[in-house]
Amino acid sequence: IRRPPRSTLFPYTTLFRSEQFHYSEKYLSRLIKKATGKTFNEIIITNKLNEAQELLSNSSLSVEEIAVKVGYLNPAPFYKLFKERYGVTPAHFRKEQQQKNNIPLQ
Repeated sequence: IRRPPRSTLFPYTTLFRSEQFHYSEKYLSRLIKKATGKTFNEIIITNKLNEAQELLSNSSLSVEEIAVKVGYLNPAPFYKLFKERYGVTPAHFRKEQQQKNNIPLQ
């Protein structure tokens, strides 16, 4: 499975992909889980959060802008998932990265 294009709010769902490959949604979900050990949704979330980390480290976009850019129209779920995954808020992660890389804090 390829990573979704950056800053695209395209519907990456198993339903969309299953129609594209002419598989049933359930069958495609099983194939993905068997091949990767992760669900399609887990893969998408991981890709979104990885991209968010990159943007937090290397851009001056606000956290809300980054949430939208990686596919969250509402930043609340983004904040929650980010904190669950990394143990810090997106803003705290950015601050840590700036300090680690000796980038002046904004």
